[in-house]
Amino acid sequence: MSEEQTQRKAPIANKNPRQVFSRALVAAEQGNAEAMLVVGELYARGVGVTKNFTKALAWYEKSAEAGNGEAAFRVGFSYEIGMGAVVDMKNAVVAYNQAVRLGSARGLHKMAMLRLTGGGGVEKDRSAGLTMLQEAARSGDSAAYNSIAMIFLHGAFGQKADKEKAMKSFSLSARVGNLEGMKNLALLLADNKQFAEALRWALTARHGGLGAPELIGIINELRGKVDAATLKKVEEEARAWIRAYAAERGQARRETQQDADKT
Repeated sequence: MSEEQTQRKAPIANKNPRQVFSRALVAAEQGNAEAMLVVGELYARGVGVTKNFTKALAWYEKSAEAGNGEAAFRVGFSYEIGMGAVVDMKNAVVAYNQAVRLGSARGLHKMAMLRLTGGGGVEKDRSAGLTMLQEAARSGDSAAYNSIAMIFLHGAFGQKADKEKAMKSFSLSARVGNLEGMKNLALLLADNKQFAEALRWALTARHGGLGAPELIGIINELRGKVDAATLKKVEEEARAWIRAYAAERGQARRETQQDADKT
């Protein structure tokens, strides 16, 4: 997963930033683990409050202690990159393992990659790492499909290069909303001269917010491979895909916020 997608936004329903923060803080101080995660996210983003990564990490840690797997993942990520604390891979690995125990697919993805590479002081075990990576994908981490695809594309970690398997995993990653997966799928489709489909996924990634510098070049090149009618059609399809996905995510966030409000 690209790091720009790693810090997912917590569900925030109220549009007034200060009210959002005040409301979340009250719930967090009453012991609501999801609200603690939201407070940490607001501090990290500087929404309704002055940006403060140290306080963000503190709230992520409280949320993780209260049983929130996403918060535990963010604790690990914060220690890994030194956000709100000095870089400390030992603490990062502890937090990622906690995230796994709490059911975080993203935590499982991270530990899978560390197991594959032997990073962070984790014992290298390619077989276990690949199994964990596949489990993370099945558990809902869209970026795990992208990682699997990259392994097959390049024949990494003892796997035989297999473009067909890579294409399948990139497609799975794209269809569940991973922007990097969309971009990589577009590249493979373009290699296969499936220009319209490649452009649709490249545009979908762009409209979804992927800021990869090479994406503009890919789109411009693909636009020159299709006629005007096809270009208009794939533009509309890409925008429609993003609207539908955003609506689905928005509904899920509203339901999560409603559940949090009830506790």
